[in-house]
Amino acid sequence: MKGLRRLQKGDKIGIFSPSSPASATSPLRYERAKKWLEQKGFIVVPGSLTGKEDHYRSGTIQERADELNELMAREDLACIMSMIGGTNSNSLLPYLDFDLLKQHPKIMIGYSDATAILLAAYEKTGLPVFYGPALVPSFGEFEPFVTYTYQSFEGILMSHQTIPYQIEKPPFWTDERINWEEKTGDKKQRPNDWLCVIEDNKQKAN
Repeated sequence: MKGLRRLQKGDKIGIFSPSSPASATSPLRYERAKKWLEQKGFIVVPGSLTGKEDHYRSGTIQERADELNELMAREDLACIMSMIGGTNSNSLLPYLDFDLLKQHPKIMIGYSDATAILLAAYEKTGLPVFYGPALVPSFGEFEPFVTYTYQSFEGILMSHQTIPYQIEKPPFWTDERINWEEKTGDKKQRPNDWLCVIEDNKQKAN
């Protein structure tokens, strides 16, 4: 990870809410996700908008930008992770000070709507960014899927990789939606029998 150090247990992970107010609308799932990472040895640092809600978003544009700027400026954080996605992370871009991230390099990770911020951070700083787990949807998930997610998270951000890097295929996948707040039943697990091989710049899949 050029310009960044690997994540270690005991590190602090800051959480920013650039769009949807998931920690307010799904508090049990948020707490479950936070506890999961804490049990893995990390210190979760909630951003200033954690638990707050402004209709469909976590705060005003300025409030959301201020939250992320504050996290980027902190020297004690090793990673910044998005709370969840949403629909309006792009509205923050004119108000973000990526020089703060350049001065205090740290891992930045998320997916979905946070992609706009990740790409802007990479363009402005040249630091690697990671399209990967967001706190609530990824680490608030139930077993066995949360473990599959963590294994990849650990493999990419905490372990030494060699090229080519082999991603272990999870034995099962699911697209079933269940109650985010309560485990009302097990998700239907589908065998992960797909195969994708890259060879001579040609992709084969079945």
